[in-house]
Amino acid sequence: MKLFNQQLILTIFALMLISCGSGEDDNSSLIKSPASNSSATNSISGKAIDGYLSGSTVCLDLDDDGVCSSDSEPTNKTDNTGSYTLTLSTNHKAHSNFNKSSVIVYGGTDIDSNQSFAGKLKAYNNGNSTIHITPTTTLIDSMALPYADAKAKIADTFGIDEATIESDPIATNNATLFAKAVAVQRAVDLLVNADDSTDSNSTKANKIMTAIAAGLKSKTGSQSIDTIINSIDKTGLNSKTQNALKLAAQLAIATKDTYKDVTDRSDYAKISDTYFQDAKQVIIDNGLTEQITDAEIKAFEERVQQKEHSDNIKATIKGTVKDSDGKAYANRTVFLRDNVAIGNGNGGFYTTQTDDSGNYSFLIFSKGNYTLWLKLITDEQQTAPSPGGKNIVFNDTAEITTAGSVTTMDFVVKKPTQSVGTCPETEAKAIFCGKVFADKNGNNEFDTGEQVFKNADVYVQDLDNGGFYGPTTDENGDYNFAAYEVGKFKIWINAHVSYQSNVVLPVESDKSHYPFY
Repeated sequence: MKLFNQQLILTIFALMLISCGSGEDDNSSLIKSPASNSSATNSISGKAIDGYLSGSTVCLDLDDDGVCSSDSEPTNKTDNTGSYTLTLSTNHKAHSNFNKSSVIVYGGTDIDSNQSFAGKLKAYNNGNSTIHITPTTTLIDSMALPYADAKAKIADTFGIDEATIESDPIATNNATLFAKAVAVQRAVDLLVNADDSTDSNSTKANKIMTAIAAGLKSKTGSQSIDTIINSIDKTGLNSKTQNALKLAAQLAIATKDTYKDVTDRSDYAKISDTYFQDAKQVIIDNGLTEQITDAEIKAFEERVQQKEHSDNIKATIKGTVKDSDGKAYANRTVFLRDNVAIGNGNGGFYTTQTDDSGNYSFLIFSKGNYTLWLKLITDEQQTAPSPGGKNIVFNDTAEITTAGSVTTMDFVVKKPTQSVGTCPETEAKAIFCGKVFADKNGNNEFDTGEQVFKNADVYVQDLDNGGFYGPTTDENGDYNFAAYEVGKFKIWINAHVSYQSNVVLPVESDKSHYPFY
């Protein structure tokens, strides 16, 4: 076996950010007075709703730290309809914070969009046995007012009857409440993406919701959705988050206008996700070193309008991710590249995740050329379509004038066989392995004491054969990736750090190892 001792250096510069405060979140916004008769109930049930959240962690946060502790707090998971139940023990109800605590939810999957839920929602323990957790209840719980006043303020701001502001808008068919709530959450999600601090996404989401609530405190009467976002209290928000506010407000408008009712939520979620992905691309292109310009906002708005006025849904690309034995893979990422849009500088890079049955789908709004990739995990090999990725061309008008026309592309993969962080012997043509770290002294070598980045995504694109891969670093910052085809590969990193350059590596027909850092 021929071994190439070629070493490639990636110098990583970490941006060190220091934050003040203690615990996971600052949950002290609501001026909480004890809820009446809350100790009379032996359980709390309800729904967790962005769309309905499945597999999310939910608890009564008795110690007010924003984290569920199953050993001391009533904790459970939401089911596949977003429902949860918390059983309350005598000790729980005797806790000094019981009558002024919050029910919180984080993690899991939004079943409408089939996307992982990266935020955090909460609702005040108001003494009822049924408590739904939504973006609007989160704003109520985040406002520095007594509970009754906060509830009235958010109902007034949203133009919603106070009696329904804490309801399940899906079950009650309240499309207005649902559209506004989802619009706020999408804006928060975008601002979380803009925030380059080292806080967890749920902490960022909590901070942004609190800032929105603070900005609404002085408002009276029903407010437009963009005003709700633009009124945010900027105190404590970093500059990149502030620079993305106008775009977040425009995204909120596009999202609210998408949801016409609650019955077609899944289709609407896919449409609004294209807006979200476009907005994320604007952030990437801008870099947020300055405020997003009015011209960039206008271009985003025009792309939204173009999709809104297209002849409904032009086409659907869908498929399943499974192994060679037919076992489905849930929560796998599939990428869609709109080659025409990217060529014109109009964004066009989208992602979705497979559901519990391994299924995914994209809505296509116009004719063009599209490329799909499945994000593979370390050492996993894609066997269909071979060798990886697939171009799908919608350039024949007759193919796509019928709304709902469908193209199916299934991915089949082989299970990984090697461990992370090593350069093992393998049937692959080459192995890339290395470490992601902050090169503090600039010597292009890893030295004891330098920071490593665990759970960092290392992206690998097969430029010659197609295919998009995503090994993740282990707790030591190490990763590896097996290349099964001869060709050129581009490798880059996403770890909340900046990097010196992309790297293009040739893989020769002889087996070879490429260690790099």
